Amino acid sequence: MTWSVQTVATTAAAFHSQQFSETRAVYVVEVTGTSVVLGSRQSRDLLDPEACNLRGVDIVVRRSGGGIVYLVPSEHVWVDVVIGRGDPLWTDDVRTSMRWLGDAWSSALSLLGLNGCRVHDGPLVADELGELVCFASVGPGEVVDQSGAKLVGIAQRRTRDYARFQCTLLRRWEPDELLGLLAHKQYDSAVLRQRIQVVDAESAALVAAFMQSLPV
Repeated sequence: MTWSVQTVATTAAAFHSQQFSETRAVYVVEVTGTSVVLGSRQSRDLLDPEACNLRGVDIVVRRSGGGIVYLVPSEHVWVDVVIGRGDPLWTDDVRTSMRWLGDAWSSALSLLGLNGCRVHDGPLVADELGELVCFASVGPGEVVDQSGAKLVGIAQRRTRDYARFQCTLLRRWEPDELLGLLAHKQYDSAVLRQRIQVVDAESAALVAAFMQSLPV
């Protein structure tokens, strides 16, 4: 089986609402504006709408679970991977369903010289801050560095016909920018710095290494 690849320039809101077929596909998403994206179970009350409006930040709610993701154009890499229910990579066990994808990202990062990263095999690790901010927690299949800081965040949404895996790596991370958009600003930016590791690589190189590492 082969992978189709598309690069899409759009808003976070538009792409999160997109529907797919069960065909194997990789979508490289280039956002056209800054967004703060809430997980499907998170409330808009977590955010300060005035602060978001003043900074021109769109508020988006995705259909997959997890915490807040802050997306700034050119400061991250966003790749969606879609497989159908009949794909050999499909598994009904949600806990292990992202392992192959984490392995691919880990291999891709190794190709770029980032050694020692590993795929998290255990259950979700999330305290209050981790439940709030996606990259402050670690779930099954996600990739961390040697210190346990998160490198690759993965959220999953399943339908009857396909699974959609939403992958994000941060090329720049300034936690105070996100914390300034929250309704309650009592969180410590130093903790967010410790838990999140940026990837010092060009977007094109990351995507190329990832495509090289995907199973066929």
